[in-house]
Amino acid sequence: MSPANSKNTSNVKVAVLFGLISAFLVFSSIFIPIQVTLFFSGLPIFCAYLAYGNSCGSIAFILVTTILFLIFPAETSFDIFLSMIAPAALLGHLSIKNIEHKNKIWWYPESFLLLHFVLLSFASVAFMSAVYYSEDALLKASNEAIKPLLTSNNLNVSSVQNYITSTIKYSVGVGMLIKMLATLLNFNLAHIITKKIKRNIRPEFNLSSIKINNFIAIFPLISLTIAQIFPSVSFLCSGLFVVGLFAPMLCGFSVVYRLLDIRARFIFSFTLLILTLPTLAVVIILGIIDSFYAIEKKASK
Repeated sequence: MSPANSKNTSNVKVAVLFGLISAFLVFSSIFIPIQVTLFFSGLPIFCAYLAYGNSCGSIAFILVTTILFLIFPAETSFDIFLSMIAPAALLGHLSIKNIEHKNKIWWYPESFLLLHFVLLSFASVAFMSAVYYSEDALLKASNEAIKPLLTSNNLNVSSVQNYITSTIKYSVGVGMLIKMLATLLNFNLAHIITKKIKRNIRPEFNLSSIKINNFIAIFPLISLTIAQIFPSVSFLCSGLFVVGLFAPMLCGFSVVYRLLDIRARFIFSFTLLILTLPTLAVVIILGIIDSFYAIEKKASK
């Protein structure tokens, strides 16, 4: 066997290993109540792309996708595929794309990766909301879950039921947003791992330079407005509203990182832990404003 063929065979074995590890993480989540391992199912896919390239990553992606749809019901398979496996493959592929010009390599920018990740997440929420997770189905499931409590006349039970009814329309978006954060974590972990073993194809990522265009910045406001005006699409647009917050939030954190020194970042992190929702709201607003007015440039002046 020639050295080239030997190398190709080795890469295929590595790709199969990554695919099997990803499938194992998905499968093992069945036996764990909070499904921790599921949130790391994209990590092997990232590692395959970032360390060994598109061929290895694609084989791992195809293998875990095949196993996923063979073992799990269609609803579960599409949910995991669209929220964890497909985003890892998309970001992994785009992360190592580059343009060579005058002996220099220009990697696709982080903002480009973010845009495609968010667009995929929008499509995933729309598909799952329309096909599997309708508002009526989720309301029925939640009512069945709290039915044993409904026999009592406790006012708290009624309050819980009203709360579930009013917030159920955001559930698909919230679930996707949590998995988007898990994908971002896997993305960073994969880069750290591949850099540690000195197999990182792309030298660095600079998430502090994240920028978003105006439409993506105001999309959450647009979708929330449509949800309030048109009840027929309220469920879909409410999910899109939640997912749409991801890009401005990431952009807002990028602004905070660029503007604050180390001490101020520590204070900010402490504030985020204590006052999570208000601080996140401020971060998201910063991200929206930055897409229009470039806060950092204004502050420097």
